[in-house]
Amino acid sequence: MQEMILFVDDDINLLHSIRRQMHNKYQLMTAVGSEEGLHAIKNNPPFAVVVSDLKMPGMDGITFLNNVKKLSPDTVRIMLTGNADMQSAIDAVNYGSIFRFLIKPTETDTLESTLNAALQQYHLVTAEKVLLGKTLKGSIKLLIEMLQIADKELYEYTIRAVHLMKIIGVKCGISNTWELEMAAMLSQLGVMTLPPGLFLKLKNHEQMTVQEILIIEHAPEITCSLLQNIPRLESITNIIKYQNKHYDGSGVPDDGIKSVQIPLPSRIMNAVFDFQKLRIQGKSKEEAIIAMNNSIGTYDPKILKILCDHYFKQVNLKAPVKRKIVAVKVKDLKIGYRLESNLVSTKHMTILPAGHYFTKTSLFRVYNYQKITTINEPVYVAVPVDSVKSMQYNEKAKKVV
Repeated sequence: MQEMILFVDDDINLLHSIRRQMHNKYQLMTAVGSEEGLHAIKNNPPFAVVVSDLKMPGMDGITFLNNVKKLSPDTVRIMLTGNADMQSAIDAVNYGSIFRFLIKPTETDTLESTLNAALQQYHLVTAEKVLLGKTLKGSIKLLIEMLQIADKELYEYTIRAVHLMKIIGVKCGISNTWELEMAAMLSQLGVMTLPPGLFLKLKNHEQMTVQEILIIEHAPEITCSLLQNIPRLESITNIIKYQNKHYDGSGVPDDGIKSVQIPLPSRIMNAVFDFQKLRIQGKSKEEAIIAMNNSIGTYDPKILKILCDHYFKQVNLKAPVKRKIVAVKVKDLKIGYRLESNLVSTKHMTILPAGHYFTKTSLFRVYNYQKITTINEPVYVAVPVDSVKSMQYNEKAKKVV
């Protein structure tokens, strides 16, 4: 389909003249005045080119084209006016990002050559956008698929975190959470490069040496180096770079950046990933948030409050569900049970870490492992006290938690 060109002017006769001269060469639409022009922008597919008069009653051409830029950033904007004042031309270029500035009356050949140049510019911009978009999406899709294949559990953990980050991002005023979501997904690539032994320690929440903790804290730097050759990912790599930076300026990188100087998406990632880690370790939502709140200077107070309000409102401040630790067979595991110790095979392979809450997916994973290996039994899990009465369990049940 041929690209559309919109002419906006308060002179109806001029618009009639342009339609007569150009209707066989271009797909044209005209609008009388700025208000009608904005209505056309909002209610039609994106225009390739918009040509606007400068002096119009109500909203002038500079303001109008600035609004066009906000509504349709790729549209090429041209100013057409009888006012040859240089300051008007400067204002039009500075505030409306004008492609060309034409003086009335404009010869037909000049107008045509300008429209052709504008259409060519539109083609270049949109073609580059499509190319980069496909390249970028393809690259990101490949990297995320690698993460999913390499460690499904880490992938699922990240997906849950991304969902929460998106909610918090919107409440923090981020209208487009795409960069935040991509940064969160890609941030785990650095973790996949850790030495196998250290990676297992991280997954199983085992005690680490100071040196091992430092290696993990610097994992985002590895991710950034992996992504630096992909075009248009600069803002995403910057978010990942600061994901372990504390609100008071401590943490990595050690560069003096602190408080609101840290990218907002990075502050959200820092809080949400730590919240998820505490939840995996078995803390309730309230306990996790209280622990984070007690870690003075680590998190953005605004984000902590949003996180607190989101969950406390959702659970209506109900008391934590009391759980009893019981011993069950693998076949008796159910969604919602929490592992109290690592789920391991008889060959000492860790299948799921302590603190894991069983989901439909993780149950399938356990059942699939049973087909190829033997899992140590009994499995110690924490279950809601109310459900203990309706289940059969080993008499080694421990205590109410």
